Amino acid sequence: MLCPACTADMPEDDIYCEDCGAPMTLDAAGPLCPKCHAGAEEIDSDGYCSSCGFRRVPHERDHIEIELSPNMAGVSDRGRKHSSNDDYLVMRDGIIVVCDGVSSSQDAMLASKAAGDAAADSIAAGKSMQDAIADALAAVVALPVARSDADAPSTTIVAARIGADSAEIAWAGDSRAYWFGPGTSQQLTRDDSWLNEVVSRGVMDEASALASRNAHAVTKWLGRDAADLEPSVLRFEYPGDGFLLLCTDGLWNYAQTVSDLEGLTGEPCDALITARTLVEFANAGGGVDNITAAIWIRK
Repeated sequence: MLCPACTADMPEDDIYCEDCGAPMTLDAAGPLCPKCHAGAEEIDSDGYCSSCGFRRVPHERDHIEIELSPNMAGVSDRGRKHSSNDDYLVMRDGIIVVCDGVSSSQDAMLASKAAGDAAADSIAAGKSMQDAIADALAAVVALPVARSDADAPSTTIVAARIGADSAEIAWAGDSRAYWFGPGTSQQLTRDDSWLNEVVSRGVMDEASALASRNAHAVTKWLGRDAADLEPSVLRFEYPGDGFLLLCTDGLWNYAQTVSDLEGLTGEPCDALITARTLVEFANAGGGVDNITAAIWIRK
């Protein structure tokens, strides 16, 4: 169960959040004051709480837009429920890295940034995608652990090296890569999730697994307890014109099929406008998680 004030993951029988002390029965239908936990109706248009006067100061990562060209851009947004944006987006010439800090771990925001920057540096240096993920893992492991009573900093990752005829994609966790094109749209990555593991082993059928609270628990991530991580890597040859989308689950949880996402994007001619459209869609649906969408258009 998520704390309605700080979104920390807590046991179902907890009465108060172990991280921030807020009652677990708070109404989470909007932004809450992180100091006195007043409801959304107490927060004015400038962000001040009318009950205690506290103002949440926006962080520079609350909303990020990157545009390298009309064909390559991305947007990362805090969403409507989380108090911080633990997603991280890196876009360079021919490189996209999207990371989703694990919210139940400490310093998830630092973990996603460390991983994203390290992976992008490695790809830019010409290293293999496997080495890029290994360097990202090392960067997360090197982060200090401030608290012994919380999981060490952790993050998921999906990264792409974009070439003229194909893209190399590597990932660990449930951040995804998709390709959209005439008659060729598909999800390229396969989530490292409990659901996929138990279904692939024949332990449960998909319908039963989806009903479990563990369905979307990730089974791979970057962190101190992932020392033996083996990322998934693939090479995708473009079947023609189209576009590549890398995103976090804050987006795809609202559009869980390829056709759902394709219906939102159409045939984009501007990468930034398309990325904004996707983020706005997820926020309009509730924005319960951080949202990141990165687009590269081939034409």
